[in-house]
This record gives sequence, structure tokens and C-alpha cells, in this order.
Amino acid sequence: MASPKSDNHQKTNNGDAPKFPTITRAELAGNYFNKHVAFVIKTTSGQEIKRRYTDFEWLRGLLRTLYPGAFIPPIPPKLPVAMWPQGYLLMRKRELQQFLQRLEVIPYLKRDEITVFFLSKHHSSFDKVRKQWEKDHPKPSDKWLHENLVKTFPKIHETETPSDMNKRCSESTQLIESSVRQLETMVKSCESFIERSNECCSVLTEFRNAFDDLVRTEYAGAAEVVPGRYFGGEKRVDISPHIEQWRTYKSEELSQVKLYYLPALHRALNDLRVIREILHQRDQIQSEYNAAKQAAEVWNDPHQLKQVRSSDLARKHREIQKEEDLRRLKAFVEKLVLGQLNVVFCANQRRWKKSCHLFAEKHVASLEKAIGSWKALTNKILHSQGNTEAMHKAVTVESIAIDEEKEEKNANANVDVNDVDVEEEVDVKLKKSQLQDVNIEQIVNVDDVDVVAEDEIERKERDAASKAKMNEMFKDEDETENAPNEFPWDE
Repeated sequence: MASPKSDNHQKTNNGDAPKFPTITRAELAGNYFNKHVAFVIKTTSGQEIKRRYTDFEWLRGLLRTLYPGAFIPPIPPKLPVAMWPQGYLLMRKRELQQFLQRLEVIPYLKRDEITVFFLSKHHSSFDKVRKQWEKDHPKPSDKWLHENLVKTFPKIHETETPSDMNKRCSESTQLIESSVRQLETMVKSCESFIERSNECCSVLTEFRNAFDDLVRTEYAGAAEVVPGRYFGGEKRVDISPHIEQWRTYKSEELSQVKLYYLPALHRALNDLRVIREILHQRDQIQSEYNAAKQAAEVWNDPHQLKQVRSSDLARKHREIQKEEDLRRLKAFVEKLVLGQLNVVFCANQRRWKKSCHLFAEKHVASLEKAIGSWKALTNKILHSQGNTEAMHKAVTVESIAIDEEKEEKNANANVDVNDVDVEEEVDVKLKKSQLQDVNIEQIVNVDDVDVVAEDEIERKERDAASKAKMNEMFKDEDETENAPNEFPWDE
């Protein structure tokens, strides 16, 4: 049936229409007793429409009904406004935006009549046109659902049903339930880590302020006795910059977790919850089929001597046809669920590796800055104590560690030592020996402990080696692509 009139396809002169339907902002609407949030969506035609969370819920529910067993992108769970934690509205807006984008990149969902209707601008409130749509579109039959799925997923229809389908269905349910529980635990741990990191940043800020107050108090008290001297006659080592560097590291770590790690966890968890939904749909269709099969067996039993009355003929044909329609639908949904489970699992695995790679790369860079700061502080303290021997040992140990790391890297890269020019090898050893023999007074500056050029070169080499190891660690062994028209998931 045709949908109510809409002006979604009217051409606009707006040149800044987005590529995907985009949620531009969230507005508070309703009266004092019934407040709700309306999300303003800018469509690809450049028009603006407003939709509530319940409208998104309605759309997704209809798509689930029209495509049983198919992956319908998730939306955030329903939660009363009074229970929203801090920052929840932004997270809900982002997740609803992902829902719209994924609808746009999955062709059969983008083309569906209900999706076009949802993204249309109507002359009356969307709540009213929603109710009219439901009146004009009754619930589809099992036969229509099967035909619609066959038309949408032709390759699945051509695939033979595995002989061990019941075993696979049972194993897939166990796998998803276990994976969802593990991801829920990981999300809770990550959120707890974020909370503790926020507390750590606050404590470090308080500690630095307290230390600065202590230094100012000591300096003021000492100036009354001997100008320019502290209590005890010795100048206190200033650790404020290093505390601030550690706080910066924790703050960057927190931002990186929120940007790369937690969203990937949430997305994987939401996707697997969708898979759990379609597994329940599959089980429900199987139960309906078993009930229909029992009802149809009464009419198909050759030993049944019961005479079918004319008034029962319509019922007989209806129940036999229902059993046949559900049998076809059940067989198709079972294959569809297994295929989409595999695609979603692989897509989330690749996305997870990519997020972990980005997180590790940023995290290691921040950590190296913090470590360098603490090493500089160590040198400051040793120098203030006049312990140049310990400083020389520290530099020597670090040089040896760098040499060992280089040797390991060369071994892993299968470098043939015999091909190295003898003169270059001698020259490299000579330079290393000269670096270790440099006077400690030239390496560490008395005032600001500057890093010398040689240390900077070594640090860059370690960064490059670390990055190479991470690239190797997170490289996919098999990056085969899925068929473009069968499961077009966005990456």
C-alpha cells in the first residue's frame, strides 16, 4: 500500500545536504508533566525533521518484523530521562546517528518503504502519521516474509541447508550468550577504569597544588633567614613539572580509552545483542513451526478415519498451508542467521583489532613521554646528590638495553650479518663505545636535564621498533572481503 503523502523527495536548493541522515542537535520538548527529547535530523535532501526515541524504536521494530533473522542495526536501550548518567544524551545521540548511517549503507534497509517513510517530512505530527501507517499496513503473512527474504538474500536461498543444522543452532546460541556476558564484563571494567582514572587525575592535581604551596611556604620562610635558600640549607628538587606530566599522561590515557576502546566495546556488545535477538526470533519461528506441524499432522495422517466435514475444509487447508509456509521460513531463517552471525562476528573482530591498534599506538606514545619525564627527574635527584656514578650506570644500562633490542629486531627480521660491510660494523661499534664513554657532565645539564641528540635518535628508533611490532601484532592473517551485495556491513 502507498504511504501517506510526504515531501521527502522534493528537491531543495540547499547545497550543504549531508551524505547520511545526520542528527544535528537534541531539543527538550513536551510539557511539564511529559517532557521528552526530540532529535533534529537533517536528511540527505537537506530538510530537517524531528524524531523521538520512541520513533526510532518503532522503526526498528517494524524492520525486525519485515526481515526476521536479518541483522537490523541496534539502537541504545531505553532509559528514563531521570536515570540518565552524565554524558548519556551525547552517547545516545551518537548511537542513534550510527543507526541512521548503517541504515543508509545497507541497501535493502535504505530502499525499504518504512525507512523512506521515517525519513520523510510530513505535514502533520509524526505520531499521527505513524498510527495511520499501522492501519494501512497489516502484519505480513509467513508466506510474504519468506518471499521477501528470498528476494533480499538470493545467495542464501541458493545455499543448501547443512545436515547438522540443529547442532549449529545450539552451538551458535551458546557462543553468543558467552560472548555477550564477557563483553558486558569488559564494558563494566572499562567504565570502572574511567571512573578511577578521573579520581587519579583529580588527586594528582591536588598533589601538585599542595607541593607548589609547600615550595612557596619554604621559600618564603627561608628568605627571612638566608635569601635564596630553603629550610635545611638545600634547595628542594622541583617535581611539579613531572607530576603535571604524569597527570597529563593519565588524562590522555582516559581520553584514548573513551575515544578508541570503550566505543568499540559498546558497538561489539550492541551488535552481538542484535544477533541474540535474531537467534530468539529463529527459536520462536521453530516453535511456531513445531506447533503448526502437529496441527497439520492431524489432517495428513493416513490412518485417521475421521471424516472431514465441509465446514472443516477451510481450516484444513489453512493449517496445512501454514505448516508449509513456516517450514520454508524456518529453513531460510536458520541459514540466514548463521551467515549473518559469521559476518557480524568477523566485522567486529576486525574493528576491534583496529581500535586496539590505534589505542595502543597513542597510549605507548603518551607513556614514553611520562617515562622520559621520570627518568629526567631521576637524573635531577642523582645530580643534586652528586651521585654521578649512578647516573653513568643508568645511561650505560640503557645503552645496553638498546643494543639488545636492536639485535633482537635484526634477528626477527632475518638480517644476514655476513652481508654487513665490515668497515660500517666497526664504525657503528666505535660510535657506541664513544657514546658510553661520554662524560656524564656533558649528558645531563645541571639546570634542565636536556636530552642530548644521541638519546633523541635512540628514542626515535625505539618508537619505530615499537610501532613495527604493533603493526605485526595487529595485522589480520586473513582479510578476505565478503560478497558486496549479500551482507553490506559498514566498517
